[in-house]
Amino acid sequence: KAANGIADALLTTVLLALPSDTPMVLAPAMNTRMWENPAVQRNLGILRDLYGRRLHQVGPVSKELACREEGLGAMAEVGEIFDVVQAVLLRS
Repeated sequence: KAANGIADALLTTVLLALPSDTPMVLAPAMNTRMWENPAVQRNLGILRDLYGRRLHQVGPVSKELACREEGLGAMAEVGEIFDVVQAVLLRS
């Protein structure tokens, strides 16, 4: 939704309303097949093109997923996400 400018929920509404210099941290989490889907990868590329250096991605990581499969798609550990958010805020 963010890659296509759809603001039908609080998160996407806030994202689209942010000042153009606001850094963002993205921590994707999904099933491996979803992560590898060309549409998901295309949309990530769009986000990178739109937001450039102010978009900071953390993960996904490879481990056992909620679907009980092993693979890439799990959300990064909370501590790792926190560290990235802290580093981004300290640079701002």
